[in-house]
Amino acid sequence: MKKTKGLKAILTLAVVSSFMLGCSKWNQDPLADRPDVLNDSQGKPTKPDNPAPIASDAIRIDTVEFYSFEEGREDKFEIGARVLIEGYVPEIRIENQDDFPGARFDAAKGEFTWTPARGTVTSGGSTKDIGLRVRVVAKKAGLPVLSSTKQVRLLVSRKFMEPEIVSVAQSNSVIREGGWDRVTVRVRDMDAGAAQNTWPTLVFGNVTGKDNLINFIVVQAPTNVSANVYDFPVLIDLRGAELTTSISRAGFSVQAISQFQKAGVARAVSMDVLTSFAKPVSTWTKVLEGPAGTAFDYQFLIMDPTNTLNVTAGVVQNLPAGATVNCSLVSVSVVGCDFKWRTTPQTVVNSYNFQVNTVTRNTDASDRQEERLALPFAVRVTPATTTTTTVTTTTTLLKSGKSGGRP
Repeated sequence: MKKTKGLKAILTLAVVSSFMLGCSKWNQDPLADRPDVLNDSQGKPTKPDNPAPIASDAIRIDTVEFYSFEEGREDKFEIGARVLIEGYVPEIRIENQDDFPGARFDAAKGEFTWTPARGTVTSGGSTKDIGLRVRVVAKKAGLPVLSSTKQVRLLVSRKFMEPEIVSVAQSNSVIREGGWDRVTVRVRDMDAGAAQNTWPTLVFGNVTGKDNLINFIVVQAPTNVSANVYDFPVLIDLRGAELTTSISRAGFSVQAISQFQKAGVARAVSMDVLTSFAKPVSTWTKVLEGPAGTAFDYQFLIMDPTNTLNVTAGVVQNLPAGATVNCSLVSVSVVGCDFKWRTTPQTVVNSYNFQVNTVTRNTDASDRQEERLALPFAVRVTPATTTTTTVTTTTTLLKSGKSGGRP
């Protein structure tokens, strides 16, 4: 009985070992021991044959060596290609077109078109040199792909802007001879900066049909009021000027010039120039003198020395007791006056001073300004004599109205 159990155990172990040996071949290639014809029946995958294009002198790129562009202006030029080997078809490509914002290449026409934006030239200079990379790829079935490249220089010129006079501020619309006034010219120059040597300048010219003021202009130091905007104070100095006998229209033209010699549009500045008020003069030039008891009867003139203004004589102040002054208009610019004073032997020996108030006006009624002056006159009474003296004069008016009697 014991022998039978031992035999069964041996048989069981042999069966298990045989089963384990068969299972160990599950992870092996079932075709490992088969002929190659079975192994290669599907074929192994391979990468497609796509070799890099071959650089070739057989390709000709027909275009310019360089082309000039300007900011803000559209320009275009042609790009063509041909292959010296028959059967090859060329294709033109712009490799760096993104470096030219807004540019386009029309392959059908072979045209490259571009409008450089303002600001393309940013270095502060006047031009910028940019390379355009043109590549041509040529293909023919069954033959290698050919290629060639060429760089075209695109020369971009900076678009210089004309400076603009944006305003002219006048404090007054009139100016009088002998005085001065100031106007402020404001200029915008997009090509100028904070550095004063980049600022625009002003030039002045005559205005047709008007009296010109350019000989009386002084440009004072400008100021940078904001980005690209500058104020120029312009002084109009008419001190000592003689431009009109009454009133006239005068002016000047002003134009801004940039550092790059770009000239803006000229602007006209106009104003009324009024004649100056000259101080009236009189033919009574000396002290009138006579002894007590003298009968003074003296004629004299008060006039505008330019013979252009209206002169009137008004109130007389501080006359000696018993004296009179009567004035009347002789002409527009001349007033005739008569001084009378009959002294007595008892008149105090002394010097007597009085004033005649004058009013000077422009002959043009639109000039409402007037000038008031008090002209001084003097009479000296000396000690009385035994005889009665009469001091008289006769005034003769010349055509100019500028002559009169003398004491």
